[in-house]
Amino acid sequence: MPKVFKSSYKGRASSSTTSPFRDRLSPSTSHTHHRNSSTWTAGDDETLTSARAAGKNWQDIASHHFPSKTANACRKRHERLSERRSEDEWDEEKLGELATAYYDCRAEMWSMLADRMGERWSTVEAKVGVILTAQTNGFPTLTCMTVLRKRNEESTKACASGSKKEITSSR
Repeated sequence: MPKVFKSSYKGRASSSTTSPFRDRLSPSTSHTHHRNSSTWTAGDDETLTSARAAGKNWQDIASHHFPSKTANACRKRHERLSERRSEDEWDEEKLGELATAYYDCRAEMWSMLADRMGERWSTVEAKVGVILTAQTNGFPTLTCMTVLRKRNEESTKACASGSKKEITSSR
């Protein structure tokens, strides 16, 4: 049997067989257009960007332009659009600037890792390049390799001490 909720809101029946929050869960029927709230069109993106550029806050944007979406959905969509635009702005000139900056400071960048590894910075730079290439080709990531190496070290220590319990309890 459904639960009965008593309402203290004016204009509502004194009891109901549905949750007092049902209005928030059901789609709005007061708007003339119904859309899937997860679908964004190119026109929506343009409207969102223009409204935000005009200084409107997220709540205003959602209520005036996208009644089937929340303010948070509008904000998140705007963030994704901004990130995408930022990535797309990397033209040949900007990539050239990055390459120049990288070559200007690469010895300094790689020296800290090289010191930790007891290697030359250029060797460490090359090995990280190998790891990154392996990642793009579907091989384990650097983090995964580190975890596997630590587990291998733990199991080697446990085997040396003769304790299998130590291996399983450390995971």
